[in-house]
Amino acid sequence: MRWVSSFVVVMLLVAAVPGAAAIQQMTAAKPPTVEGPLTPQEPRCDRKRQIYKGEVAGVAKRCLHFYAYSPASESDFGNDYGVLWLQSTVDGKNGWCASRVNPKILLPEGLGLHARAPTEGKKVAGRSAMTTDLALDANGNGEPARVKQDWIAYPESFSTTTAEDNTLFKLSWTGKTGKPLGFAHGIEVSWPTDAPPEGISVRLDFRLAAC
Repeated sequence: MRWVSSFVVVMLLVAAVPGAAAIQQMTAAKPPTVEGPLTPQEPRCDRKRQIYKGEVAGVAKRCLHFYAYSPASESDFGNDYGVLWLQSTVDGKNGWCASRVNPKILLPEGLGLHARAPTEGKKVAGRSAMTTDLALDANGNGEPARVKQDWIAYPESFSTTTAEDNTLFKLSWTGKTGKPLGFAHGIEVSWPTDAPPEGISVRLDFRLAAC
């Protein structure tokens, strides 16, 4: 499975004050909890430091986890199944806050998209414990399986979007905080058994603004 990636960052300069103290948050590399006939591959992780006037303004990290669904546990002889699971973190530094974060899983044409999580957005009134819980069963053709991860949400809101042509699954957060942000979202995919997927990629767009 070929994997490529990109970061995009925008910085907005306004009057700044020191950022809030860090709190405990999910890390991008923390393995999610996995149940059922899923075999993990080595996660693919990277990070970016955003520098402003010689100081670190923010650090973004992401890890794409892939889990192959056991062919022996499903009855669809024409397709194989798996889970793409992206964990992302953005941490503002030295008086900078995150104001927008968009982690995306970009998919080649021809993949089947099935179960996904989160399935809907949410308004966030304050610091809130969240769990992304993806339940899957090879699109109804196999034994139950599950991937889940706990993370902490901050105001103001997050949502998810799936492209009409099934080439993107995106999580979007908007707000303003200097606290460490973490996000987890994932999707069950399928492909013909004789045509393993190529060209899966991830992208993490984020915007920093002075706190």
